[in-house]
Amino acid sequence: MVQQNNPNILYILTGDGDGGINWGYYVKERSSCVFRSTDAGATWQATGLNWNREDADRYGCKLIQSMSNPNLLIATTSNGTCRTTNGGTDWTQELTGQFTDVVFRTGNPHQVAAIAYGSCLLRTSADSGDSWINHNIPSSSVGTTRSMLAVSADAANNVYVLMGNKGNGTIRGY
Repeated sequence: MVQQNNPNILYILTGDGDGGINWGYYVKERSSCVFRSTDAGATWQATGLNWNREDADRYGCKLIQSMSNPNLLIATTSNGTCRTTNGGTDWTQELTGQFTDVVFRTGNPHQVAAIAYGSCLLRTSADSGDSWINHNIPSSSVGTTRSMLAVSADAANNVYVLMGNKGNGTIRGY
């Protein structure tokens, strides 16, 4: 991700949280977590959110940046949702569990939504990810193994959720 007010500052969340069984073997790639470059990618340094790839099965899923504060980043990982307000120096784990997606609501840089792997529980925040509220999404017999979020400038008050089950190929949206 390129910082919106300085194209020399780049962030990358490593690992492949979307991997799975493919061609008969497991293809998820472990994460070392978030790295930052201040010279347009010529060199990279670990941020305060990092771990040893061999220590645990930790995966990165998504990294977003606030449009109103370039130092505010939120990362979803297999180890929870983490947030920094100082460009990656210090991180706070805001939610526990395996989170697959996170979005800032269009038109309001303080509203955030996140969803966990295999979950029908949407979490939202009105204070840029500092505190969170749970919202139950109606469950069904589909069985959720993957959930993704989307927002649109044409419907700024909405957060869209797409849920699916890789086992039977069904999806549903809210």
